[in-house]
Formats: sequence, C-alpha cells, structure tokens
Amino acid sequence: MPAGGDGKGSDAFPAAGTVLIAGSQWFGGNGVNVMSSGETGSETSVWQCVELVKRFMNQRFGVPIQAYGDAKAYWNNAKLAPYVDQHDNGSGYQPVPGDIVVDTAKTYGHVQIVDTNSGGTLTLVDQNSSPTGWATATLQPNGLWKRSNGDTTIHFLHIKTNASASNPVTPTQPPVAASAPTTRTYAETTGTTANTWTNYQAAGGAQGQSIGANQTVLVACVVSGFKVSDGNTAWYQIASAPWSNSYYVSADAFYNNGATTGSLHGTPFTDPAVPACSSGSSPVQNPATTYSETTGSVANTWTDYASAGGSQGSQIGSNQTVQISCKVTGFKVSDGNTWWYRIASAPWDYAYYVSADVFYNNGATSGSLHGTPWVDSNVANC
Repeated sequence: MPAGGDGKGSDAFPAAGTVLIAGSQWFGGNGVNVMSSGETGSETSVWQCVELVKRFMNQRFGVPIQAYGDAKAYWNNAKLAPYVDQHDNGSGYQPVPGDIVVDTAKTYGHVQIVDTNSGGTLTLVDQNSSPTGWATATLQPNGLWKRSNGDTTIHFLHIKTNASASNPVTPTQPPVAASAPTTRTYAETTGTTANTWTNYQAAGGAQGQSIGANQTVLVACVVSGFKVSDGNTAWYQIASAPWSNSYYVSADAFYNNGATTGSLHGTPFTDPAVPACSSGSSPVQNPATTYSETTGSVANTWTDYASAGGSQGSQIGSNQTVQISCKVTGFKVSDGNTWWYRIASAPWDYAYYVSADVFYNNGATSGSLHGTPWVDSNVANC
C-alpha cells in the first residue's frame, strides 16, 4: 500500500489489471509491465506496489519471490540482505536505474523502482499509487531526495547483480537540434493536474504525459505563449523526464512561490527566479531543413530513441511519407540497425523518434524493404 495515503482515492484509475506502462517503456526497454490496481491504496488488488517490485527483481535479477512483508519492511530486511546493498537518503548516493525506493512512512510504506536519474530528478514507476504508473522524486538543497508527495522518509536498495551505471548517473536524453537547454533547472510544484504540449504557442502539437497535482518537476526556462483562461501567457519548458526538454506546460498550474500544497488562488503567474528562454536557455529549436522519407511498414514512435521507450507516440502507417529533421544512433533493432530519425511532421512535432529501419531510405515509396539502405545518408546528423 502506498505511503501517499492509507485510504482509498478516486483518481479515475484504469480498470484493475490494465497495463499502465509496458516493460519496453522503462529500464532501457527491459522493465516489466506496470499494472493498474484499480484505485489508490487498494488493500484487495493483487497489483500492490510490492507485487511489482518482487516481479521485477525476480524476472530481471533472479531474486526469489517470497514474503518480504509490507512495503516499509523492505528496508533492513534480512531475507533481502543477500541480494541488495542499502543506501540511506542523504548519504550522497546517486540512485541508478533498477534501484528500489523504500518509503518507510505511514502504516504500510511504499516501494517504487527507479527508471532514470536526470538533473536532480528521479523518474520512478510504481503500482497502487498513481493512475499513470509514473512518479518522481527530486534532490533537495539539503541533499535529501523528496518524493512528489513530500516524503523524505525514503531509502534505496541497489540489487547487487544490477550492472546499471554507478555514481554519477549520465542520463539518456534526446539531442537538441540547435542550442542545448541550460544545465540549471528550477523545482516547481503544481497545484492541479497540468497538460503538457510540444507547442507552447498554441497549447497543441503532440500531447505529453500530464503532470499530477502537487507534483514537483524541474523546469529549464519560461517563455510567453498561449493565453490560458485567466490571462496567463507564461509557459515552462520541462527539464524532468519523461518530458526531457521537449514539452511545455502552462506556468498557471504551479504555485510559483515555493509552496507545495494549498490553493492556487492568489499565487503568482510565474516564478521570477526562472529565466526567460530567450536569455541563455532557448527553447528547443527545430531546423528549417527537413527530409521526406517513406515507410515500407507500420512504424512505432518513441520519445526515447536510446531505449525505444519513454512515451509512445502515434504510429506511422505503411507507405506513409513524413518529414524528418535529423538522424541519430540509438536502440539496436532486430537486424542490427541503430539509426533513428527525429520526426518533424505533425503530430510528432520534433518530440518523437522512429527507427530508420522501416523506411526505404533511397527515394522509393513502395515495394519491398529487402536490400534497402539502413539510413538515408542525406539526412543531417542531430
């Protein structure tokens, strides 16, 4: 049961047993399916937070499935001790993908799994807590990691056979076509659920994962864009994964004053500490030149080309021609091709990637893909 609350919620969860996040979408494409418990803090669903952790540890690292107790009991657990190393919060340890987060607060506690560690933000997966299966924790100035629900009563278990990179973690992030976003980021907390978009000027383009209410994310800069209902035109470029500087969110959904709970009434339109994107941290620029490429089969699209994961976008149909902005090496598909294209056309809008392997890459628009090039060499590198 999650530490975020010991009672049941009404978060419009998908039906119990629904796959929230496919295993191919996290842990570098080698995760396990994250399932819906049907409600927040269900005491009866088989899809408890501990079920996910036990299944992940067993299927990926061979840790035996057995009764380890409630979630909070995973810390200082004699049965788990032979398989894990323990790291206290605040010790300076940088969690790596596959680490288990144990929150010892409240009656039962909660467990989560680290997907990425990027720029002071952990992207986490869990069951029986979030209707999306995603969560975050952010590194505070005092050196403590804080979950999005405010808890710092967390600890980290590193599975001894997990070969993920040790400290410091180098995150996987799509390249920026022109100038890279600033390395400094700013922690901002929402007061309500917020939609994210690739096009801040129209509140459109490709829609990303929503940011939950009272969730803290890292933003890179602020830019003027679409005017929301109360007149606020400020938009934040979101640095945290899974948005990874490709998505924007209205600043109107944030407290913008350091608060993390309470009403948004009377809060500032924007945090004055966040710099304008036009001064030192431009929003992602998209190249003027694009290249027409045609698929020879149906193609899946993803925000993370390195793992063929992240958020999944709309499929590209067979024999469909799209505009490509650039090429980059990433996840190796079954025939060994590692080339990926960044898709300029709507609805992907530079935020999604596709394996070059499904394209003719030679000007053809029909016929067999057999014997065609792995990539069009005319396409510029990202």
